[in-house]
Amino acid sequence: MSRTRIHPTDLLAIALCAALAGFLWLVMGGWRYDDPYITYRYAENIRAGIGFVYNPGQRILSTTTPLFALVLAGLQNPWLDAPTLAALIGCISLALGGLAFWAMGRAWKAQIAGWAGLVLYPLFPLAFVTLGSETPLYLALCLWAFALAAHKRYALAGLCAGLAFVARGDGALAGLVIGVWLVAASLAGNQSKITPLIRFGLGWLIPVAPWLIFATLYFGSPLPVTMAVKQAQGRMAISTPFAQGFATVQGWYLGGWQYRLEAALAGIGALSAILFLRKNKMAGFWLLALWSAIYFASYAALGVSSYFWYYAPLAPGFVAALGMCLQQVVAWSTHIRFGESHRSFTLVSRLAAMACLVLIGLLGFMQAQSAIGTARLAADKRVGIYRAVGEWLNANTPPGESVGALEVGIIGYYSHRPMIDFAGLIQPEVAQVFGREATYDDAAIAAFRKFHPAYIAQIENALPALQAETARQNCAVAARFSGANYGYAQNMIILKCN
Repeated sequence: MSRTRIHPTDLLAIALCAALAGFLWLVMGGWRYDDPYITYRYAENIRAGIGFVYNPGQRILSTTTPLFALVLAGLQNPWLDAPTLAALIGCISLALGGLAFWAMGRAWKAQIAGWAGLVLYPLFPLAFVTLGSETPLYLALCLWAFALAAHKRYALAGLCAGLAFVARGDGALAGLVIGVWLVAASLAGNQSKITPLIRFGLGWLIPVAPWLIFATLYFGSPLPVTMAVKQAQGRMAISTPFAQGFATVQGWYLGGWQYRLEAALAGIGALSAILFLRKNKMAGFWLLALWSAIYFASYAALGVSSYFWYYAPLAPGFVAALGMCLQQVVAWSTHIRFGESHRSFTLVSRLAAMACLVLIGLLGFMQAQSAIGTARLAADKRVGIYRAVGEWLNANTPPGESVGALEVGIIGYYSHRPMIDFAGLIQPEVAQVFGREATYDDAAIAAFRKFHPAYIAQIENALPALQAETARQNCAVAARFSGANYGYAQNMIILKCN
């Protein structure tokens, strides 16, 4: 983490990191939602020797996170299935992301900001509600790329940034910010040569180059088809664009005084970083805020549809801005005079630091309470019934028979059947239907007519046009699942089609 010797506070930070990982696992270890199950199926097919595919024989890159699929394939074992393993990796990754904040605080002599990130980032809802997906791992790799660059470990920083890119394509933004930072430092004379940038670039290429070559040869392109599909979904009138959806996300936090306070502190921190950038010892933290801002602008420009996990990369920038504010409070306290003695300056500074640490602890406690409430009240109620549908299909249908569904993640993972995705993530040609006036009902009909799935799994009465179409094709109800048995408000049906 650093070239200096280990301090007792480092050991405390590591212990707190481990405790946060344990807490998240205890509270959120059972957190599940549909989308990551697409990647889980890729992982299982890789492990089984079927190939880097979702449906056997179809080389389509429908996962946005090839690195996560490979990690799950390599680490899965009889004691940890893919969903459980993914949640465990996520808990550890969030805690390690917090530790990266601490490492940055050490490098930039901004320990208060480091403590803020260590405690508040892993417990921030935008981040922990993505447990089970690649997002915690991807963000941890990005944060450690910044931390290692701050400690002048440029090759390792580049390696982390490269792995972040393979974990998710927009990880390239973190690498871009660090690269521009190194160029700027070289031009400003802070570096005597461009060696740091070269080391960073070479480290970045180590994971990126092999992946780009393999993906181009295997899939025909290294770009996941899902991004174009999500953009097409964003053009639908019934969809909420990414930028507009941010207002909805903000509304989730307006009811909590701690989040309103954190927002005020983050705003002050961002402003102070801009106003006092040249004089600020911890100005490096503004790079995280810049990274989050570029990420937001990029996704808004792409016009993708709003999904809650898309907003998680805004959390590091928010927490960094909050930490900058508290660090600035301590810096300002050194100018407060109670007499002329040096002791008075030191006392005021220590009191300010202690007050900030107490506030960090209080905010962390409140966020921990929020995590407990989220796990209890906001869990995805579809998981149980979707799993039951998938297991029924696995037990009662021929292995090669295809199944159509609007949400293929959980159902596809447990059914082990070829899936026809009415949302277009597995069959991207379905996305051609998406237009301003289109609905998912239109897409489902188009997919049904083109691919002729042998079975359809759907929420009863949710797609009325599709049900009318299947009725004309003499599809019959093969199984019905009462939502009340699974804590879900709607029923599910499985149709068998001729």
